[in-house]
Amino acid sequence: MLLGRAAVAQPTITGVQGMGRSDDLMNPGDLVVITGTGFTPANSISVLVYQLAAAVVGTPSATEMTVQFPYGFPAGTYPNGLIVSAGGQASQSYPLTISDYAPGYILFGGAPFADGKFNPYTAAKPATPGRQVTTYLAGLGQTQPFATAGQAPGAPAATTATPTVTVGGKFASLVSSALSATIVGAYQVVFTVPPDVSAGNQDVIISIGGVAAPTVQLPTTIGVPSVGAVTNGATFQAKDSTHGAAPNSFVSVFASNMPNSDTANSLFPAAAYQNLSVLFNNKAAPLYFVFGSANQINLVLPSELPETGSVNVNVQNGTGPSAIFTLTMTPTDVGIFSLPDPSNAKRHNGAVLTANTAWRVMPASMAKALALPACTGLLASALCGQPAAVGDAIQIYFTGGGKATPNGDATKAPLATGAVAPADGSVIYNTVATPTLTLGGVPAQILFSGIAPGNASLYQVNTVIPAGVAPGDDVPIVLTFGASSDTATIAVK
Repeated sequence: MLLGRAAVAQPTITGVQGMGRSDDLMNPGDLVVITGTGFTPANSISVLVYQLAAAVVGTPSATEMTVQFPYGFPAGTYPNGLIVSAGGQASQSYPLTISDYAPGYILFGGAPFADGKFNPYTAAKPATPGRQVTTYLAGLGQTQPFATAGQAPGAPAATTATPTVTVGGKFASLVSSALSATIVGAYQVVFTVPPDVSAGNQDVIISIGGVAAPTVQLPTTIGVPSVGAVTNGATFQAKDSTHGAAPNSFVSVFASNMPNSDTANSLFPAAAYQNLSVLFNNKAAPLYFVFGSANQINLVLPSELPETGSVNVNVQNGTGPSAIFTLTMTPTDVGIFSLPDPSNAKRHNGAVLTANTAWRVMPASMAKALALPACTGLLASALCGQPAAVGDAIQIYFTGGGKATPNGDATKAPLATGAVAPADGSVIYNTVATPTLTLGGVPAQILFSGIAPGNASLYQVNTVIPAGVAPGDDVPIVLTFGASSDTATIAVK
């Protein structure tokens, strides 16, 4: 007795999903994974989409296959969109939602992003600003020249629509978007990491035709810094070949690729913050504040730097050092610190105290705008503000006074970098150079010129408001050290 041939099971579709997507969106030309049962024998399988033949990619298993949808049929919702036939039997029809685009990532080597040599970007090997990133996707639609489903074009074929790419919310420059020359249904997209990207795992969003691929993350790190400018820490005058900086003065360094955070408190005498440091002739400078949001580093120039010539500056972060920035040096670079007046943005009121108090010298209107009480009758330690009077002793605070040594002795060593002048005044660091000072055009006596006790690069001049100064809210102060001078104002009643 002859046995009859065993019946072939009817194929059944349990799921259809676009490559790299978790929803039901697909598009013409998309790589699609079909799951189900009865997909045997493999050489008998055919798939119809919108009554057009789809190309089977690779070798199907009994329960799963990958196909590439044909190009050229319209977007829409199709209740009877897909049918699988195997062994001469047809499956039930399966509904499809077809869009013009349905981007989804194709993972090669387990990671969505790689460099130009196809080495994946990982937490151990993050991408840096300016680096090119290669990724592969399905679902980017038709190309020019036109693509044929189931075939690799032999040469890259550019997508007719142009994707947009953001990394960490910042737009990335697109290098290319094309169907791969050798991989069926796979599109290669190459973009450049934005220059101002932050460090960390950044969300990457690739969109085409208004449809975004599922969000994935690219590990990034900040690039090496680039120094834009060095300025006086009080005046913000940029330092160049004709405007030098003085040793032991406050400066602000402006550079790219800074830490994300802003420091709330002084870092001094630390010379590093989150792998950030600034070197002058290879000597790390003490940092005061780092404002990553403004690309600004406030620091103290080492006191051992020369008073003439130039020094090399580079900013280093965890990625590497910047190119060398050349900083011209000068013996003094005076900058009087000032307090902003909320009621008058043009006012340049100096940082001036009534001697041996915490009383700010300022116009009454400015004190009111700062919600400070008048000082008369208050303790010397009170935080308050009011004009000074002729005959009052005052302290003017500035930077850039140049070499300061014990008692101003030029033969003695200046205050070492990272150290502070004793707060108890046991050693007084006077400036070697003697300044001149005028208030309202009237010469004023210099009672003290040196580093403020308990500080490193904050200098102070003590004087008495001389007779003959006309009262006013904006009486000019002119402080001069040799060829360097700066002007601020105080209020005199």
